[in-house]
Amino acid sequence: MAQLSKISIREPLIRLEDQRRGREKSPLDKDIAEAAGIAASTYSGFKVENGNKRMSATLAQIVALARYFRVPVETFFEENPDLFLHELNGVRWKLRGEVSGTREQALRLAAIGVLFGEPIDEIAEWIRRLRESAGFTAAPLDDHELRWMTRGALGLGLVEFILSESQDEIRDDDLASQLCAALEAEERQLPMPQVAVVRNLASENFTLDPIAPFLIARVAHRMVADFLRQHPAAFTLGIAGGFHVGTFVRTIGAVSSPFPDTPGSDKRFTIVPLTLEPMFEHRFILADALAGEMVGRAAQLLGPRRVDAPSFKPFGYMVDREITPLVTDSVIRVRQHYSDLSVAVFGCGDKNDDGWISYMLSYLALTPEPPHTPETDVCLNMLSRNAEHTPLPDEGKSQRRFLGVELQELKRLTANPDRLSLLLASGEQKGLPLSIVLRAGCASAVVCDQLAARAAIEALKTIKKKPAKGGRAATTTRDELG
Repeated sequence: MAQLSKISIREPLIRLEDQRRGREKSPLDKDIAEAAGIAASTYSGFKVENGNKRMSATLAQIVALARYFRVPVETFFEENPDLFLHELNGVRWKLRGEVSGTREQALRLAAIGVLFGEPIDEIAEWIRRLRESAGFTAAPLDDHELRWMTRGALGLGLVEFILSESQDEIRDDDLASQLCAALEAEERQLPMPQVAVVRNLASENFTLDPIAPFLIARVAHRMVADFLRQHPAAFTLGIAGGFHVGTFVRTIGAVSSPFPDTPGSDKRFTIVPLTLEPMFEHRFILADALAGEMVGRAAQLLGPRRVDAPSFKPFGYMVDREITPLVTDSVIRVRQHYSDLSVAVFGCGDKNDDGWISYMLSYLALTPEPPHTPETDVCLNMLSRNAEHTPLPDEGKSQRRFLGVELQELKRLTANPDRLSLLLASGEQKGLPLSIVLRAGCASAVVCDQLAARAAIEALKTIKKKPAKGGRAATTTRDELG
């Protein structure tokens, strides 16, 4: 490893001077040196082109220059980034931020252990020792607790991934090609989806990889930004609820964003919730709340005048302690945007994990029989193993539907090359749901992890196609997509 005293700061120093020239007349070397408390000859020596004659900067001098140019100290180490980074199997990350106590230290320790591929018992032992040393009762930690601690560390920014421009180090393109090949074997009359697969970093003894959703979010940000850059007329973005979409939204920031940084662009974006979940609590990650959070983050990046988000939530108030009728046309106002959708981002349900399907079956007293038993849902629309819609039970002569986006609207997005319907999923248990959503024609792109991709390939291999007349396997046509 290079020593701090041997690090060259020539390139970042010249770049910072060039940026300053864009704002004001560039000061002379002696003026910068004087302001930073460095000898003029020393400052000039930092920029000598000949590496053998170039002067090395001390850490104190680098800190002084960072204060003068008003940039982070890390700016001067860009030519030698490994000094601050951890790396395993090509994936690099950086520990960020101060922590206020043992709780936050434990979160970061959990994430570090998972990133290094340590087994659950080993990570739990690290955290037990940390807590006991601080006088805390060290309760046993299991798989579920460590997953949430890892997600907490990543969500709070205690660990930051440093990815290359291509993101190749976190992608498995060979497995993505295999998933595409498995879909081609389905004899689909649908456009082939764009597929990206991210690597799993956690130890195999984790039932779910807590890192995968964050890598999926980074790749999905790039995918959406590239689409918006290539389609300047695209301006309406729809997002569903759920953990993966929640991670997609909550990781939007200065490092990664789905909004392209296009010079001279003043395009406005409208962000709409795709689902109005009939839940009584925020234990589930609800789409309307995510739309509000996404518009807040987008406004920080783009400015408040370039983004808005209509809400499902109606306005209500009380008169003499009596609740007045709630305004319900807000639902209609949101749904009107579905015909203008350019991008839709959503996940797929799983009966064994997120509980959404089980919750709704119980809430509606619905017990559909095979082959109509729902195996997954996309934007609350339940799908059977045969990729067929499982409708809600009718109320007399009235057909019941959820208030969010419907399958036909998603299928229209999928069939249109100028639209993007993006599915996010991770974990082996998402393999079958992922394959069902793709077979149903509800996604034109998917970002998943290796576990979900392999499970989806196996699911596609074992699917028994329903025989059509004439002995051919039944396929889905564009007309059926609406």
